[in-house]
This record gives sequence, structure tokens and C-alpha cells, in this order.
Amino acid sequence: MTHPTIEPYRQALAALDYSRCANRALHAAWQLLPPEAKLHALNIEEVAEIHGADPAALALQVELFGQLIDDTRTALGADEGRLSYSLHQANGSTAWMRRSASCSRNCWRSAGTAAAS
Repeated sequence: MTHPTIEPYRQALAALDYSRCANRALHAAWQLLPPEAKLHALNIEEVAEIHGADPAALALQVELFGQLIDDTRTALGADEGRLSYSLHQANGSTAWMRRSASCSRNCWRSAGTAAAS
């Protein structure tokens, strides 16, 4: 019986919520990926449906998340080409709102993006 060749992952997605656990998971994913692979960090800011999108809160979250990723890039020795990120606002009735902040030129915008491919 012949087994198909298993290729290493070329890209992966890590969901971050500012917790130590999520940050450790991102670091572990980085260690498991081959040197040419890309890792995308994603944060979803949940907004109460009755309040709607809040541009000021989103701007603050973009700044904070950007700093977290910059610190993470430094710790991992990663560059923007290998570690990209995005932050989106969502509420309970929509998985992705049209009002989103893209924090990277390499942003994956599809809600159907697999965790790794």
C-alpha cells in the first residue's frame, strides 16, 4: 500500500484573544511551521448588536493588536511577510461585519479560510 506524500503546511491561522494561552498557541504554531510557511494572526472584537460598530473602539483595538503582533514578531524573529495579522469587529448575528480594520496587506478576508492549508 502506497501512502500519499504529506506536504508541510504552507500557511496557518491563529486566533488571538490577548490571552497567554492564545499567545502560546501562536508561538507553538510558529515552531511547527516550515521556514517558508506563513502564519496569520486573527482577532475578532465582539460588539453588542444593539450598540453597532464603534470606529473609535476599533481604532484602539487595531493599535493594541498591532503592538502585540510587533512584539510577537520581535520575539519570534519574524517579518511581516511570514507573520501577518488582521482584526475585525463582529456581532452575534453576523460572523463578519463589513466594517473591519485590515492591519496587513496580506489580510485573509474570507470567513471560510481554513485554519491551515
